[in-house]
Order: sequence, then C-alpha cells, then structure tokens
Amino acid sequence: MNKLEYSDLYKFLVSLGIVLIGLALVVPWLFLRESFDIFVTVSEIANLTVTAQTLLIHRQKVALWFIRNVWWISILLSVFGFTSLGYGIGFWIRKQRLIDQRDEFEVDKTGLELAKLKQEMESLTPAEIAMEGIKEIEDAFEPDTSVLEGSIPAFESRVQKYLHVEQIFLNKLIACYGDERVLVQHRSKQEIYDAVLIANNTETKDILFEIKSFTKNLSLERVRKVTTQVCHLIQNYAVVKGQVTKSIAGVILFVTEENELNNSRNDRYLWEINDLAKSFGVRVHTIFITETDLIKMTCKELQTKLNSISKI
Repeated sequence: MNKLEYSDLYKFLVSLGIVLIGLALVVPWLFLRESFDIFVTVSEIANLTVTAQTLLIHRQKVALWFIRNVWWISILLSVFGFTSLGYGIGFWIRKQRLIDQRDEFEVDKTGLELAKLKQEMESLTPAEIAMEGIKEIEDAFEPDTSVLEGSIPAFESRVQKYLHVEQIFLNKLIACYGDERVLVQHRSKQEIYDAVLIANNTETKDILFEIKSFTKNLSLERVRKVTTQVCHLIQNYAVVKGQVTKSIAGVILFVTEENELNNSRNDRYLWEINDLAKSFGVRVHTIFITETDLIKMTCKELQTKLNSISKI
C-alpha cells in the first residue's frame, strides 16, 4: 500500500498505520546519517556573520534535541502506527464479514429467483427450438420470397446456421456466468425467452436477450418488429417476477457476417430502437456484432459490456 486510502475509514486507518510504522523505521536512519555541521571548526564559525553563527548554533541545538529523543519519536510513531493498523484491520474484518454475508444472501436469493422462474416457466423442447428457428428465418426473409421459395436444403441450412449462432452466444453466456444465473430457451404463458441473466445483487438489473442472425435483408420494419417483441418480453417478465420494468434491461443481439456489417445503417436502426423502446417505457440495448467477433469474445469482454448495461 504505497499511498493513503481515503475510500473507506478502516482502509484509511490501516494505510495510516503502515505509513506511521514505516516512518518509525526511517526517521532514526534519516537523523543518524546527517552530520548537522558538527565537523565545523571554531575558526570556521568565527569567520561567519553573526546571523549565520546564530542560525548554525540554533540548528545544532535542534539537531541535538532530535538526536537525544529520536528513539522516543520512533517508539511513539510505532505505537500509533500499530494501534491504527490493529484498529483498522479489526473493524475492516468485521465489515468484510457483513459484506460476505450480504453477498452470500444475494447468491442464495439469485438461486431462489432462478428456481422460481423455472417453476413459472417451462423449457422449450428441441422440436420447439427448431420451430422457433424456422419461424425466425421466415420472418427475416419475408420481404425476399425467392429465399423462401428456394430449395429445402438451402432453407434448412439457413435454419441450422441461425440455431448455431444462437447456441454460440448461449454457451458463452453460461460459461461466463454459470447455470445458477442463466436461464435459456424458456417460455412463460405468453412469451418465449432466448436467455435471461439473473442479477446477483440489488444494484443491477435482470437482462433479457433476444438473439437475431441477419444478413443484408435486415429491414427497418424487421427492426421495429423485433424491438416491439423485446418490449413485450420485458413487460411480461416484470409481471412474472412482480417487478417494475425499470429493474429489467432488454438486449437485442444482432449477429451478422463480416462483410455485411453496415455501421451507418445500424446507427439509424439504433435511433429507431431507442425511440420505440421509450414509447413502451422500457430500456432496450442493441449490440451489432459479427459472428467472428462473437466467437472470439472473451468472458471479460462480455461481462464488461453487460455490466455497463445492467447498471444503467
């Protein structure tokens, strides 16, 4: 600890104690290594002005007093230092125990909330997940009927790719936050949730995820439809958990190919999403990312991004 810590009283006392103990060791060494002009001869002093002689004599008297009492000064610094250190550590430990108990309570609370959600919701079957994928592809390419009227293998390939991209994110979310905080592919009585991240303390929000894999066919109408869907998810989730919508954040994850990421178009869509979400009285955050970047994303990067969203 190379500086005083002001963020907490007990941390300050601990750091102050360390500084005082350090001074108790350094002060004797500083005084004993100084000569304090004791090697100046009488003739040299006589050649000085009266003012200089007075200052020199006064300096030597002060130095003599410190030399005689430096050990007492060191002892006092040590006593105050160890007292401050012990007092600070003692109360710091007591405070930390309370913080640990609060954190354990939050973890237990998160587990209970997840268990309650699992009781009130039901997980989707593989067949239902596949049907959702088919529906998503049909909705995504609705303006382009040539895609829908193409060969069955080509359509199946698009469905599989959509489900693959969705699974990449879900696996990463579970790997970074654990099963005890993540709920994937569940439905309530009215809505289907791609994923839910349960908050682990009262200062953060639950996050609902809607994952979309898109190409250049992404239209403004499609963006509005997805945003409205997420707004309804938030409202329904608030009813299920008995919370206000302000305690819930929605995230739309748009995943695209590398060469199809259009930043200028995406900026226009962000304005539309924010305005539409405000009309519902909810907050929806949007992430545009390529499939390659999604695969490369580390847990630290994902947690940093989601932490900024959950605390807004």
